[in-house]
Amino acid sequence: MFIRTVLLLCGTVLLLTGCSVDRGLRASEAATEQGDLRGAVDILHDEKTKHPDDIRLATRYYGALDRLAVAYSRDAQQLLADGEDDAAIAALEVILQYDPGNLGVRRQIERIRARARLRPLLDEARTLEHSDPRKALANVRQILSEFPNDPEALELRAEITSTLASADNLAPRVSPALKRTISLNFNAQPLSSAFATISRLTGAIFTFDKDVNTSIPVTIAATRTTAEDAINLLLLTGQLEKKALNANTFLIYPARPDKLREYRDLAVRVFFMSYADPKLVAAQVKQILKPREVQVDERLNAVVVRDGLDTIGAVERLVQALDLPQSEVTLEVQALEMSTSDARELGIQYPESFDFSLVSGATGIPIGNLTNLTKDDLLVRFGDPVAKINALAKAGRVEMLAHPRIRVKNREQAVINIGERLPVVTTTNANGVVTESVAYQEVGLKLEIEPNISLSDEISIKLAIDISNIVSPVKTTTGLIAYVLGTRGAKTTMTARNNEPQIVGGLIRRSDIQNVNGLPFLSRLPLVGSKLFGTEGSSQESSEIIVVITPRIERNIDLPAAQISTFMSGTESRTSIDDVVLPNSKDLNATVSGATSISTAAPSPPVSAPSGNWQPLPPPVASLVPRPAASPGGQATPVNTPPAATGANGSTASSGGPASASQQTGVPPGSVSTEQTGGNRN
Repeated sequence: MFIRTVLLLCGTVLLLTGCSVDRGLRASEAATEQGDLRGAVDILHDEKTKHPDDIRLATRYYGALDRLAVAYSRDAQQLLADGEDDAAIAALEVILQYDPGNLGVRRQIERIRARARLRPLLDEARTLEHSDPRKALANVRQILSEFPNDPEALELRAEITSTLASADNLAPRVSPALKRTISLNFNAQPLSSAFATISRLTGAIFTFDKDVNTSIPVTIAATRTTAEDAINLLLLTGQLEKKALNANTFLIYPARPDKLREYRDLAVRVFFMSYADPKLVAAQVKQILKPREVQVDERLNAVVVRDGLDTIGAVERLVQALDLPQSEVTLEVQALEMSTSDARELGIQYPESFDFSLVSGATGIPIGNLTNLTKDDLLVRFGDPVAKINALAKAGRVEMLAHPRIRVKNREQAVINIGERLPVVTTTNANGVVTESVAYQEVGLKLEIEPNISLSDEISIKLAIDISNIVSPVKTTTGLIAYVLGTRGAKTTMTARNNEPQIVGGLIRRSDIQNVNGLPFLSRLPLVGSKLFGTEGSSQESSEIIVVITPRIERNIDLPAAQISTFMSGTESRTSIDDVVLPNSKDLNATVSGATSISTAAPSPPVSAPSGNWQPLPPPVASLVPRPAASPGGQATPVNTPPAATGANGSTASSGGPASASQQTGVPPGSVSTEQTGGNRN
């Protein structure tokens, strides 16, 4: 009695437990149908806490948790696209509330917060896009270094790059004084004198390497140019280079390989590939731009480049043009095999053989008793049945359709295999030991497709078709089963437009068999012989394969802007994307060390009358590092004098900066004069 009571109580508990679990499952399903994913997870979590060993609850709970994570992640992505970072973080934190160990969600929240910290840089870049594009580009690059696929930063980079020639965001910014509009006119003056004049006008400081010949003559005529452009031209024609030590201090050194190795700063840039193969990109960078060092990191899918800033800028432009998403196409394949058969058999089937035997069943008799045999001692045995009338006609039609779809990248091979694998047993005899091995032979339809997508929405398709089938099984002498296989195939290259079906047909196999079985000679009588004295049979079989391929382009290459795909890359000895050496100059002409240069620019305007604050410059000294002249303390009375007149070797210089005005006139040959006015000259 006690045992019965215990069993009854256990059964009641199990029944109530099962009912509770079922109620929880039904309640969670109802909450899911109403869109309350959090409620469904809460219900299942409570039931799972009560019944931790129930497999159904565990399965439903983790399934509901996955649905909640997918839904809230999708909402977070949409909120991010709308610029609502806080709401996106709140949506992701809901997932962490139910799944605290979700590292992917935690990492995504950290990335959103890091992106929010960088958003002021993006706003500043938008503000500086037109006024200071170099600074704007530096901000954008800082964002892309942490978020390479940020759509807003990528779009802004494309806009800035379209108007900005240089991309050296690591280069120090020059002093605004070097952007001041000036006019220069030197005729066979020493190089140091030219730099001293530019230093007096702009406040820039120049330090010369010991191997620089500062006494070489310089001839330069420039109107409405900037000090930066004048410096660039003097360096270019004098085969010199400069190194910016700070905003207004420059080191001048010869453009020789040994000096370049000593003074030229090298930068390291890591380019993270989003779509391109880093090995292929590195090979093209080495071949085209020839930087000093290029390494590939396959683990990070990155290319590491070490060279000067000018070369780094060119490499960046090339990588930006090569790292594009690959085209993709979906191939919709319809494979149809139509088989028809027609068989007919008509006539009388006679026994194919008959035999004699003794009625007694004895296997043999003596030869002497053969003469004593009678008709009752012999038994004639015919086939069974003795005769059969055949009247058979049958027809069949078989259609086999396969409709696979496969998506493949441009110039990659896709393989579709539909069929079966037949076991083929082989035996091996080694030293009297017989072993068997099983190999598998594929039978069915096999398609190999390689698309090549063009920019005009045409797809060139390399197609290989192989169709095989079992013709008949064959039994070997050892008792093993082998198969006779029939095969049909085609290999071609064709061109199709997007969404245009292409039909490959005509892979036909036909067989026509005629046979006659009957009595000898009689079955060959005309008209009725094969019908009355035999059986006539015929069979026809045909099979045709038709393959229809419809390509659908899912994504084609988005070509980069013209300023990305086409850019200047410098000279044979110097790689740079600065296609314009003097971007701020109107009329500028210079020669160094006796070289000649013919300018087609308009002649310089006459120098205006000097003011009362003019003062002569000191004579040029090769090793002099000039400093800006101090403005006079008092207000002098202007003096009207005629315009400056210089000889063949004279020189003049004027600046449009806000400094006080001074001019030297009537200077002897070989001297330098300056003019500073209170306004900008255009």
